[in-house]
Amino acid sequence: MSGKVRLKENGYLDEDPMTLQDIIYKYICENLDVISSPNVCGTLRQLNEGIVLPNDICDRLLKACQRFRRQLGDDVINIFQDRTRTSLKIVHLRNSTVTNTGLEMIMRHKLYSLTLWYCNQINVQSAQLLTLYGEGLRSLELGINAHMLQNSEPIEKEPVDFEFNCPHLRRLVLNGVVLHNGLQLNCLFELTHLDLTSCVLVGFSLEVLASLPLLHTLILFNVWPIANQLQAICLLRRLRTLDISISNSGNGHGTYDLPDQTLEMIMNNLRELTHLDISGTNLAGNGVATKESNFKLRTDIPGLESRIQRPLQFLGLYHTAHSACKRHDIPANEIAGDADEHQILTAAKYYYDRPMLLTRVLNDL
Repeated sequence: MSGKVRLKENGYLDEDPMTLQDIIYKYICENLDVISSPNVCGTLRQLNEGIVLPNDICDRLLKACQRFRRQLGDDVINIFQDRTRTSLKIVHLRNSTVTNTGLEMIMRHKLYSLTLWYCNQINVQSAQLLTLYGEGLRSLELGINAHMLQNSEPIEKEPVDFEFNCPHLRRLVLNGVVLHNGLQLNCLFELTHLDLTSCVLVGFSLEVLASLPLLHTLILFNVWPIANQLQAICLLRRLRTLDISISNSGNGHGTYDLPDQTLEMIMNNLRELTHLDISGTNLAGNGVATKESNFKLRTDIPGLESRIQRPLQFLGLYHTAHSACKRHDIPANEIAGDADEHQILTAAKYYYDRPMLLTRVLNDL
């Protein structure tokens, strides 16, 4: 394939036809007077009398407002103020001007899932909303510029102490958050999926995760520092998915002193692993065994010898040191790498939600 590939920001292709449902929601979003009217002050909208919107319509309407309106703010959120006539369960806000006030209005609906990305007006004062209204949350995603758990200004170094009061939370995503020991995760006993992409660990030990009995997926993509956390990771014996990959090893991150022994330690302790991503690191070694093997069958990745007869379902080797993805006898059913088209397509499938990395992958085709 020739030429370069670039991702579109809005995620929609010009040739994608709109469904009838899309057309209806687009009309409502562009003509909100159909269902609402300005309040007395004229700054907020309120739902018209006699209109009741069930949950499936409310969730879709809020999603459509972000697609078809320039920006979603508190003025539109106020339409959902009356919880006897509206119901929200799954809310994904992106590039929104919603403030803490608007967020509280949303969270009063006792959400099932909440996602915030690039919501600059939400700050640490909103963290208390998780305590007040987070009991029913099953999924929480705080992306870039969602400053619920950290100060937005770099000069504000004071850490934010917070204990999650979300007893039924199963999926937690924190992107780019500075984690410290005042941020307590050890009460999330139903948590199964934890994604700490691009987080910085400052006085925070992953050992606290050992108290989470159901945790099976841990994503530590671009997390720093990680080398001193490997012993703690090895305590998470129930893990089935582990991602300790990085996107750029130029700053020295992802380079381990004893890569073969380090990977072997991980595999010996996390015996239930089915998906492992070490892309961008040197954990696959240089392909030369550093000690005599006890296994009859061999692999070109010494740290994975224990998985020769029990191969991983997925192994991420994209841009690893010494071109590990190009070696033979790799104990994995699926491999993300750049050795051939199949590996590149596998990488695209697994990295679809990492724009910068995905662009690089597509350009390798």
